[in-house]
Amino acid sequence: MAQAAAGGAHIREDAPPALPPATPPPRRTFDGTRFYMNKLNVSIVDDGTDEAPSRAETLSPHEILWWTPGIRRALMTSYGVDYSFLRKLFHGAPLATEPGALTVVDNYDHDRHAPQVRRGTPDEPFTVVWPPFYEAGASTQTRQRLRMGTMHPKFWLLDFGDFLRVVVASSNLGAYDDKMNNNYWVCDFAPATAAATAASDESLEAASDATDAAVKADADATLLALLPEDRARALIAFADGDKRAADVAGLGLEDRKTVHGWA
Repeated sequence: MAQAAAGGAHIREDAPPALPPATPPPRRTFDGTRFYMNKLNVSIVDDGTDEAPSRAETLSPHEILWWTPGIRRALMTSYGVDYSFLRKLFHGAPLATEPGALTVVDNYDHDRHAPQVRRGTPDEPFTVVWPPFYEAGASTQTRQRLRMGTMHPKFWLLDFGDFLRVVVASSNLGAYDDKMNNNYWVCDFAPATAAATAASDESLEAASDATDAAVKADADATLLALLPEDRARALIAFADGDKRAADVAGLGLEDRKTVHGWA
């Protein structure tokens, strides 16, 4: 299949992808403060309208991936995956051949198939995850409600060893999707020292505890305003773990609605 290129020349879309350079090219750093557009195929997306071109800077997947031999491990998610497209993206890099180096979380028909993890092998190196949409013992109501659920995020986590690159995209992992739609958010993260990580974890835990306490106090005050105090405090005690304090199974319809809003 041929495609017109700039200047009227033609390139074959099924031509073997070029090998990555032997040494890493200069690396661009992304700080997460901007969004980028994909370099689209004009022959597909041009509908004949005279719209003003986007002022957003454009990037290709290859530019985001930088130097693929330097990617030690990767996690990518999508609503459906074109695995031949991935093999071309990582052609000549360990991720294309090393079992388990690339993990793909893919969508699937969970109404017909069970969630599973297919480990990478020498013949099929990508590890493929079909995530669960509900617990094994979920009710029929829950299963029915989630029947049309899909694995829809478009997320890349690229481990280069000395930094992580996180990408959130708008398009699925496929050759056709890549030519007609994509918006990228890209951010690089340097490794933290052990001391900084511990301090950060402690501050996050403290902030989370404080937030939880504030939310609970506000929710409890709301419940106290809606129900008689003895009934409200019995329900609060029940929610805090004292299951002897209230028989929630005996609640009337209106009380159930109130508690649902409080919860």
